[in-house]
Amino acid sequence: MELLIVAGLTAVVLAGLGALTLVSDVQVGRRMNSIQEAQEQWGRAVIFMRNEVAEAATLETGPLSSTDYPCNGDIPNPVLVLKGPNAAWTIIYGVRNRAVGEEGLYRGPKLLVRCGPQPLANSTASPDATYGHLDPTKVNLTPQNQTVLLDRLPADTPLQVQLLGDPTNGPVQDAQLTITMQAGTDSTFGGDQPFRVHVQSNL
Repeated sequence: MELLIVAGLTAVVLAGLGALTLVSDVQVGRRMNSIQEAQEQWGRAVIFMRNEVAEAATLETGPLSSTDYPCNGDIPNPVLVLKGPNAAWTIIYGVRNRAVGEEGLYRGPKLLVRCGPQPLANSTASPDATYGHLDPTKVNLTPQNQTVLLDRLPADTPLQVQLLGDPTNGPVQDAQLTITMQAGTDSTFGGDQPFRVHVQSNL
C-alpha cells in the first residue's frame, strides 16, 4: 500500500515538473519571437532612415515649434530634421506619445513617426533600391503626411540624436542615433546599438 502511495505521489510530482517545464518553454519561445520581431522592425526602420538621410542636404535637431511642424498631431520630441534643396524637402523624424483613440492600433507607449513628403509607393514594402526614397512627383504637396515607423518604444529615452558636426561651420552631414524598442514585458532591443546616418547627396 505504501509503495502505491509513493508511486502516486511521484507521478504527481513528475507531472507537475513537466507542466512547469512546458510553461517555461512556451514563455521562452514567446520572448524569443518578440525579440526577433523587434529586431526585424528596428532593422527596416534603420534602413529606411539611412536611405532618406542620404538624399538630404543637411541635418538638424529640435525642439520644434508648431510653425516648424507641418503635420497634424502632437509635435514629436526629440527629433532629427532632414533639410533638402528647398523648403518642401523637409523630413522630420521624432517620437510622440500614443494618442487617445490609438490604443487599438499601437501598443506604445511611444511611437517613432516620420513627417514629410510621401515616399515612393513601394518604399514601405521591401528594403530594395527605392526603400526610403522620395516620390519626386509628391515632394511639393501639402499638407505633409505623418507616418508611424515604429511602435512599442519605451517611455524613457526611446530616441537619442547626436549631430556629428557644428552647424555654425556649415551643413551637418552626419548624425548618430539610438532607437530603443520594447521586446516583451521585461526586455528591450536596440538601446545598445547606436547607428550612424550620412548625407550623400550633392544637392
